[in-house]
Amino acid sequence: MNRKLVTRPTRGHRDVAAFFDQWAPRYRDQHGPPARQLARRLALIETLARLRPGDTVLEIGCGPGGHLLALADRFARGIGVDLSPGMIAAAHRAAQESPHSGRVEFRVDRGETLDTVGEEAADAALFVGSLEHLLDPGAALHSALRVLRPGGRVVILTQNGGSLWHRWAPRLRWDTRHLSTDHFFTRRELAKRLREAGFSAIRAGYWHFLPRGDMPAAAAGIMAALEPVGRAFLPGLLRGGLWAAGEKGVSGEAR
Repeated sequence: MNRKLVTRPTRGHRDVAAFFDQWAPRYRDQHGPPARQLARRLALIETLARLRPGDTVLEIGCGPGGHLLALADRFARGIGVDLSPGMIAAAHRAAQESPHSGRVEFRVDRGETLDTVGEEAADAALFVGSLEHLLDPGAALHSALRVLRPGGRVVILTQNGGSLWHRWAPRLRWDTRHLSTDHFFTRRELAKRLREAGFSAIRAGYWHFLPRGDMPAAAAGIMAALEPVGRAFLPGLLRGGLWAAGEKGVSGEAR
């Protein structure tokens, strides 16, 4: 049976960093076979971000660096930032074992401000399982727009806050959040946040993801059985993953 998730009270950035520092030494994908889950995420990122050989790619909330290191042969330079010093230390260790370590650097930084990233420094900005944990997602999206060059792309992969699991679990008194400040977006809400931040050419949809590690085993089994149905019917309710993408216009304003 899956371990019961208990939401941890969060009062600020220090609490968020401490939570992820605690997980950093033993971090691994809790929601399915790690290699398969990683392959699904990488395929989506490549499709949505339209990576090019000369690109600089920024990942906000990079964790132990697995996405940037796996994609490093697709771009010229990668920058990973994370609030957690423990996660950045784990990313540095992983980079030492990568043949592409020279292309990727990792820094401790807040996603809401991106203090270590200059204006128009990146061609693509990624939020992979991180936007839901940020204390101010709107500020993070505004910062992502600032550091993107005109025509730059933003890609978000997250849990579908409109899914059956996120709608009904709280009514059954099951926790769905690791941190009390976590927020899971619906498709409409996420698109709205991107528009408010100034992005244009916004798209959003659903992908195959199930937060097994956060669910009781019985609930995980039910949602896994319903997920194939969601590919054809009621995807907003039956699919566990949500993606969104947008672009920075030439003027930096929404069109």
